Amino acid sequence: DISQVHRYVVYMASDAVGSNRSLIGPHVMTGTNLLDFPLETPELYFTHVLVYTRSINVEQTTPDAFLLNDTDASVSSLAFVDQDLDATQMGGTATWNSPL
Repeated sequence: DISQVHRYVVYMASDAVGSNRSLIGPHVMTGTNLLDFPLETPELYFTHVLVYTRSINVEQTTPDAFLLNDTDASVSSLAFVDQDLDATQMGGTATWNSPL
């Protein structure tokens, strides 16, 4: 019953059941459903983000969890050959290598 939910509590943890959990930011008010992770948050051994509901009296025992995916992919060897000879215009082909 959503009327019993007072706040949400968000943690990073080393698994989906909350082992080695660490609180991320302040508790989140119901209806907000949003928490910004601070920049430069260390990933350490954390693999999951967990969200618990909290009533006025107690935090739920079973969270909703999702697996972290802190990956990026960058292209390399970006090149552009301008084939338009006008000084204020450009046209041509951009090429790059796919991420490894």
